[in-house]
Amino acid sequence: MLHAARYYEYFEEAFLQWLPACGMHYDELVAMGVDLVIVESRCTHRRPVRLNEVVTISVAPVHVGRRSLAVELGVSVGSELAATGRITYVAVHDGRPAPLPPALASLAIG
Repeated sequence: MLHAARYYEYFEEAFLQWLPACGMHYDELVAMGVDLVIVESRCTHRRPVRLNEVVTISVAPVHVGRRSLAVELGVSVGSELAATGRITYVAVHDGRPAPLPPALASLAIG
């Protein structure tokens, strides 16, 4: 079984693996002195994920602001949706909100 608390670990890993597809590796953010801090997260469970089931996680931006980015995540087992999530990140530099890097600020919502 995938314990309810572990979904957030999977969400974070999927987000970090999704960033390069947006033209921004997390290491590049760190080199720029920028961090993405989670300010809100939620998960809706639709069905349990059982032992030995393989999950696929999708990530899609749903809001891009000057300093924040929200993504929706879908956890699927085959073609069946097991859970959905939404996470909002704020860009931070030196402990203060900062503009999103251009690669993230230019993401298309769709």
